[in-house]
Amino acid sequence: MKLLRRSQPNRVRPMPLAFGTYFIAFAMLIGCGPGSRDDLDYSYGVLQTIEDEDLQGAPLSQFESVEWGITRSEQLRRMIVDDGIAQGRKVLEIETETGLIALLCLQQGATKVVASDTNPAAIANAKYNAARMEMELNFEVVDASKNRSNPFAGVDPKKKFDLILVDFRGRNSPEDVAVAFIDELPNRLTPGGRCIATCGRKPVLTRLLERASETELQTNILHDAAREDLPEEHPEGVLIEVR
Repeated sequence: MKLLRRSQPNRVRPMPLAFGTYFIAFAMLIGCGPGSRDDLDYSYGVLQTIEDEDLQGAPLSQFESVEWGITRSEQLRRMIVDDGIAQGRKVLEIETETGLIALLCLQQGATKVVASDTNPAAIANAKYNAARMEMELNFEVVDASKNRSNPFAGVDPKKKFDLILVDFRGRNSPEDVAVAFIDELPNRLTPGGRCIATCGRKPVLTRLLERASETELQTNILHDAAREDLPEEHPEGVLIEVR
């Protein structure tokens, strides 16, 4: 994790909604926001803004009730920045939160990025950050809140992707969702495409690997520890590659 500036102390306390809304309005007034637009939601308060060394451009904002996720994604971020896994690829990110990873993929050469989330605040947050960073071209945010049990909810079923990124840590009934995800994954990947899934709990990891084996998908745990040595809870998440 490489943080250059944090607008609040490490222990972030939510601002009152009115103050957060005022913060956005003030940012627009001084020219560092996307301006008043009908397609953006300005009703959420801002918890903090952070400048990140990997992501160039305006600092990202974190809205109320949206997870930041920046401290839990270092390994994936290195794969995007150092290994170029998104370059020249169509990318789908499921559970985008602030849009950090999705926007990083765009900056690192992705040709198209679709980001989804089950949290309406996160949907508004990702759209706002994309507008603030002037990165809306080839970027789409979709609403998955109407069907939380379907990890591909809101995504056009006709679209296929070269790279799919999914985080199971924030979903309800993650074991069932992981099974549903694996069952649909072959229909959503292009030939030769890959998926990077993040699991924070060993039961979810185990069920995902079992279902992938049953459907004859190839998997690889992108972690130094062997599967049996992984803790029951892994806050930073364990990355699994599925092909």
